[in-house]
Amino acid sequence: MTFKQNLYVTIGMSFVCYILAMVVPTIGDAISIVGFTINPLVGFIFPCLYYLKLNDNLSNLNKGIAYFTIFFITGVSIYGLVDFIIGKING
Repeated sequence: MTFKQNLYVTIGMSFVCYILAMVVPTIGDAISIVGFTINPLVGFIFPCLYYLKLNDNLSNLNKGIAYFTIFFITGVSIYGLVDFIIGKING
């Protein structure tokens, strides 16, 4: 990455963090949003995707379990995020 690109990325990330800090009222809300979005990706979805990608000789049962985990965790995460947003809107 060139110096100019690095500067743009740094300024962009700082701007996004600043906007989020202005919009999110409490640290608890920020932790909840991260918990519904980033944590399932890092903890469940990415490991399943890596497992599927790195192992070519998987049985149908193992593939099914990995895909089920991906879709189930995605659904639960989306439900949790929507429930959090509705709870904030309704008070």
